[in-house]
Amino acid sequence: MGHICVDTQLVYIFIEQVKRVLMKQKIISWNKPKDFNPKLSAVGIYIMYKNQILFLKYAKKYSGAWTLPAGKVDANENPKTTIMRETFEEAGLKINKNQLKFLYTAYVNYPNSVFLWNAFRYDLQEKPVIKLSDEHSEYIWVTPEEALKMNIIEHEHDCLKRTFNLK
Repeated sequence: MGHICVDTQLVYIFIEQVKRVLMKQKIISWNKPKDFNPKLSAVGIYIMYKNQILFLKYAKKYSGAWTLPAGKVDANENPKTTIMRETFEEAGLKINKNQLKFLYTAYVNYPNSVFLWNAFRYDLQEKPVIKLSDEHSEYIWVTPEEALKMNIIEHEHDCLKRTFNLK
């Protein structure tokens, strides 16, 4: 009999998603929930070229899911400086802070991680050269509708819908 290779992290995420559906529990809120106690603040950015968004594929963690350039806000940073740093570290792109648009803060509540998610947008006039870090293995430019069909980080799915008014 052959062996089946199972990604335990992926199984855990699936089980948690099923539990949330059965319990009608939300992962993300647009208004601060009662007793919301975030352990950290994070950022993500919609880097747009024409009508396409830059997505990065995790090389090892999160079962190779796709994500926006994103990261945790360090103690000595604010969300704007963090997203500029993370975008350069993960994709090799320098962001002009005067063209960076803050979109919203979301309240994210995973079973083992509760955090603030600060979303930004940056519009490009020319398609840039992407220089990936070791954290990511690939990149892709996709429309918001195409992104919803991809294996993306769960809260980013809800954020995509809100940002681009999708159902």
